Amino acid sequence: MVLRKACFAAQKWLDSGLFTGRVAVNLSSKQFALADLQQRIESILRLTKLPAKHLELEITEGTVIKNPEQAIKVMQQLAKMGVSLALDDFGTGYSSLSYLKRFPINCLKIDKTFVDDIDKSDRDLKMVDSIITIAHNMGLSVVGEGVEQTAQLNILKALNCEEIQGYIYSKPIKETDFEAMLTADKLKHEPLTQTLMKK
Repeated sequence: MVLRKACFAAQKWLDSGLFTGRVAVNLSSKQFALADLQQRIESILRLTKLPAKHLELEITEGTVIKNPEQAIKVMQQLAKMGVSLALDDFGTGYSSLSYLKRFPINCLKIDKTFVDDIDKSDRDLKMVDSIITIAHNMGLSVVGEGVEQTAQLNILKALNCEEIQGYIYSKPIKETDFEAMLTADKLKHEPLTQTLMKK
């Protein structure tokens, strides 16, 4: 299971002093619908000895909007455990603001489709700016997904987007390669700002 593997790796990096952040793992719609999801995650955190604060679960907007009331209950259970929650692919699932304000999330991840033309389309630029403003007004951090060009990165910085994810930083890499990056980073004493790990 990807979650177990990611948690084992993160705990190893914590023990080695290479890592202080969170490892982010996508939850599929099928996994999110499991009746014993909370117990499974608790079991994995116990097994791997990873503190919950170092785990972030990414849930797509499309997943939660299928049954928002049930999704809110599940997300509240996970949040009580101390796990961080991110709403992934935001802007594609048509969730209403009335639900968004009730989701116990820490982060909004702006879908790549909005970032792709942010430097070419005034409409996309304004939409991303609006999403970031709404997120910040709700006390959420924001990740711009699918960043590939310097122009996209510069615009997201100007809009106060805190984090980015995309090929401009790194393609997905294997665990061993990522550990080598962490080690090299520690030697330079310059913390990495965004991480990608091959699942």
